[in-house]
Amino acid sequence: MNTRGNQADDKKYRPPCLKLGAWNGLIIHTDMPFPMKSTTGNKWTKFKTGIRGILETSLEGYGWVETSVIRSVAGLGVNVTEVYSCARVYLKGFFNAIEAWRGDRDLDGWRLGTVMDELAELEAIDTPGVEFSKGYPIATQITDQLLAHVKALLKLLELDVPLTVSLRPTDAHMLRYMVMDTAAEGFSNVVQFPELRLNTRDGLWDEGFAEGWSNLQEAMCFGNKALLDVRSGVHDGCSLWA
Repeated sequence: MNTRGNQADDKKYRPPCLKLGAWNGLIIHTDMPFPMKSTTGNKWTKFKTGIRGILETSLEGYGWVETSVIRSVAGLGVNVTEVYSCARVYLKGFFNAIEAWRGDRDLDGWRLGTVMDELAELEAIDTPGVEFSKGYPIATQITDQLLAHVKALLKLLELDVPLTVSLRPTDAHMLRYMVMDTAAEGFSNVVQFPELRLNTRDGLWDEGFAEGWSNLQEAMCFGNKALLDVRSGVHDGCSLWA
């Protein structure tokens, strides 16, 4: 094993069990009816501490943060968002901010078009010099987008302990499809199971709610049905495609 580059180390050996320790930043649980995963408490705490630090730095009036710090926080975020997949999009603010010093980026770090590139180069002529270390500036500017994404992450991760979520199933029998539609008067949705059995739900809105926004009605149509099914256990360990 050593000759193949897999260094032997006692800490890598564990007795067989259904709830192993962390590997690659994740903990996989197989002591339940279906596989689950979570992140380690250490990574969870360090990531939340890191994003809070960026917010506090901004609130104290400082517009910059050490690049090594923001890169470390973003790296932890990649691990944490393996569990919190809905939060992955908010890492873009970190990576954009890290790359914003380049000449082909706007103030938030997004790539510019050809005409905008030329304007950015002209503007850069009057930009004060930036001190670099290992290919990147020593400090990274806290952009508006980064600040917005930090606040979003803090909202999504406000629990004291990380979630334990189900792994995406690979068995065809663990897949369900949901379709739904609403109108001003009422709603209808249906879930199709692998054996082509259908489960339907329809009805009329309360008179006051029927006057509301169609987007809200569609969200309620999906959310109510999904919650009803999940609470009854019919989708345990399954993927639900809506």
